[in-house]
This record gives sequence, C-alpha cells and structure tokens, in this order.
Amino acid sequence: MKAFGLDPCSKKRVKNYSLGMKQKLGIIQATMEGQDIVILDEPFNALDADSNLYLHGLIKGLKNDGATVLLTSHNQADLDALCDTQYVVPTFEKYMPSAG
Repeated sequence: MKAFGLDPCSKKRVKNYSLGMKQKLGIIQATMEGQDIVILDEPFNALDADSNLYLHGLIKGLKNDGATVLLTSHNQADLDALCDTQYVVPTFEKYMPSAG
C-alpha cells in the first residue's frame, strides 16, 4: 500500500477517499494475493502521473511472474505499452426492440 501512496495505518474512512485513492485501493485488493488472473477495469482512471507509472510497473511485474492480466482502457498508449494481445469492442447502435 505504501508503494502506491496509501497508508495502511490510516484511520481515514474509505468513503472519504478521493476517486484516485479508491482506485488505488481497488488495484491493491485485486493484486495483493498473488492471483494467477487479474482483471482490472479502467485501472488508470483518476490516477496521478506517479501512480500511473507505478501501475505500469506493477502490471509488467505481474506478467513477468506469469499472471494473466485482463484490463480495459480508453487510453491506447497504456494498452500498447502493456498488452501482448488487444481486443477492440466495436461500437454498435443502441438496439431498440420494436414495440409491435
């Protein structure tokens, strides 16, 4: 937690955390138990530049340790830097079933 800028001894309630702090906490929870598969949904959202760099290193470390990391991102640069394989979800028109 300390490496990601959070104090494990803090008495601050999570509900009072900023969006970035909550994002960091979620990433820490997802990666702290040596999982073989880690799923991260928009992990770079609301992170400052230093935390972004730390997360890049964390994801690369997970991959080097043999973990499979699935992540979503709107930031193509992050995907290009971290992903071996990318899947793009195509944009579809909203489907509206006929009322008849």
